Amino acid sequence: MTLYLVSFADRLAQHADATRAELVKWGAIRLWGEVWVVDMDPTPEARLPGFLQTEAALAIPLQDSGIVFAIGRAAGIDVQLAYSEKIAPFLSSTPPAASDLAEVRYRNGGEAVFAPAVDRYLTERQTIVRANDLCRMMAGHGSDKGIGWHTYTPFYDALFHTLKNSATAVFEIGLGSNDEDIASNMGTHGRPGASLRGWRDYFPHAQIYGADVDRKTLFTDARIATFFVDQCDPASFDALWADTGDVRFDVFVDDGLHTPEAARITWDKAAERVAPGGYYVVEDVLRENLAPYLDMVSATGWAAMSIDIAHAANIYDNCLVVAKAP
Repeated sequence: MTLYLVSFADRLAQHADATRAELVKWGAIRLWGEVWVVDMDPTPEARLPGFLQTEAALAIPLQDSGIVFAIGRAAGIDVQLAYSEKIAPFLSSTPPAASDLAEVRYRNGGEAVFAPAVDRYLTERQTIVRANDLCRMMAGHGSDKGIGWHTYTPFYDALFHTLKNSATAVFEIGLGSNDEDIASNMGTHGRPGASLRGWRDYFPHAQIYGADVDRKTLFTDARIATFFVDQCDPASFDALWADTGDVRFDVFVDDGLHTPEAARITWDKAAERVAPGGYYVVEDVLRENLAPYLDMVSATGWAAMSIDIAHAANIYDNCLVVAKAP
């Protein structure tokens, strides 16, 4: 048996009621609101019906240093932030080791290029529990880049903070489709274009470009332009670049189909569009694909790195591959 601090939001009443009833059965003690202490085995997320479907849920083992942050399918961003920061005082004051936070690999002199950003990121993660501005920008628009299944924004802020006021062009493939017949869709709860709006907030002087295979997600907004692209069709990129003109991007992000074939075609057709000194990023890389993706972007001699960011629940693809143009 293990003692847990359990907390959840109650706006999804049916799931909250089921969780609450099961906690009572286990003899849980209610501290305040929906914050409980319970001694149980197995873990709360495995035993409590509806727990992972509540709007936001936390299960923290109080008798060891482990932590599980479980977020429901309809998780509200504001609730997630509030619960994360409210619960921080209960956590151990001993900073985690840097090696426990992320695994980083470098190629082509990448350590000299990226280590300052990596060190900044790891130091902040060891000492700061609050969401940074980029986390809130992305979360506020509904992007999952910083809170939830993926946790990239703390690293992005460490990597891009010197570009915030100088970047003039940022491109991201993958607007996020709600069409469940399209591969790598976000489901019905996702917000197409969320990341583009987050980048617009973060880079106040940049034109933001986006592209997607789902034409229904395309839109135009202040400092945002979007275009069609099929990552599996090289000719599609030729049409895309004809539409965008002779623009070179300070940051290029591949958050699209997430298959090796699509990643290879995108790299082959888009790397040349990155400005000198600009960054090319591949998101949501499966752990087993980190090495081949790192080989791909470093084959042309670019300084490169991969980062596998530790996550209590996402042990699959909370990973990035990053290259910097010479």
